Amino acid sequence: MLIRGVVYLVRVPFISEDTTVKLTDFVEDLPQDIAIALTAEEFEILARKMSGAARNLHSLYNLTIDDTFLDDVERGLVWRGVSDLENAAYTLKHSGDTQNSIFQTHAASEKFLKAALKRSDSKVDLQSLGHNLPRVFERLVAANSRYDWLRSSVEALQKFAPNMQIRYGIVPRTVENALVGFNAALSICGASAQLWLFDFARGTERSDFAVGRFYLDGSKSTFYCKQILCAPGNKRSAVLTRFDVNTLLGATMIDMVVEMKYSGLYLEVKDARQLEDLRRRLGHQLRNPGRLVRAEDLGIQITAGPEGSYTTGHVRVRIRPEK
Repeated sequence: MLIRGVVYLVRVPFISEDTTVKLTDFVEDLPQDIAIALTAEEFEILARKMSGAARNLHSLYNLTIDDTFLDDVERGLVWRGVSDLENAAYTLKHSGDTQNSIFQTHAASEKFLKAALKRSDSKVDLQSLGHNLPRVFERLVAANSRYDWLRSSVEALQKFAPNMQIRYGIVPRTVENALVGFNAALSICGASAQLWLFDFARGTERSDFAVGRFYLDGSKSTFYCKQILCAPGNKRSAVLTRFDVNTLLGATMIDMVVEMKYSGLYLEVKDARQLEDLRRRLGHQLRNPGRLVRAEDLGIQITAGPEGSYTTGHVRVRIRPEK
């Protein structure tokens, strides 16, 4: 099993005799009739989707404020790609033009994949590849195989926009199509951004997992590598223990198996002071393990598809009114 990302804890309302907190009140521009009709199950689905999108938007934001390691061509592609994503969201929200929104997410993904290809093969002629997303992607994977995990996102986008007819003719697409396309583009752009930021931080594209070492992911969650697994075909994976303390669940430890090819999305901790703190924290949690619970007990679910691969948790909390 591959889990990429972290457990996101989603607060949901606990209805008591004292008060009811409507989380829909905090959703910007949500029509009142939709807010009233939204069920708890529907809100949970939306909240989980928002968790994955928030992770990728966080990575994109970090890239836009720390892009000094990109050359002029790469920087131009990235900034125009971010603009395409913003325009796709604006178009879908304000005009409902699903075709144009899908075209813009397709364009954003193309630019980020070309930037990735440029970083992997500095001599490539990007213009010769045109706007053919599969061609760009296959050329990228041939030059750098660690991008292969974006395949499901690329295939989803290509399915909705197989050619430029979506820009010039009538090609019916639903709002759901446009949302899947947008989340797929967010996965391509956000994950690429995080990968480049960590490459820059480690000073190389080479990455791996090693037993006994500590790592951070893009959300600064902390991990300890406890074991390396070897499968037939020389496929290697790492058993990572994610350990942390949060206000809802207290101290938690979660073991997860991550294929070695995804190690670029984790940054090894090398700062001596930070390492000392992580060893102390992990040691404390290992000595005080608490009770063993199943993922289902915490409402943890794994999402794997065009929008990427990540986990979410659904936690119910009691809210007391101030007196």
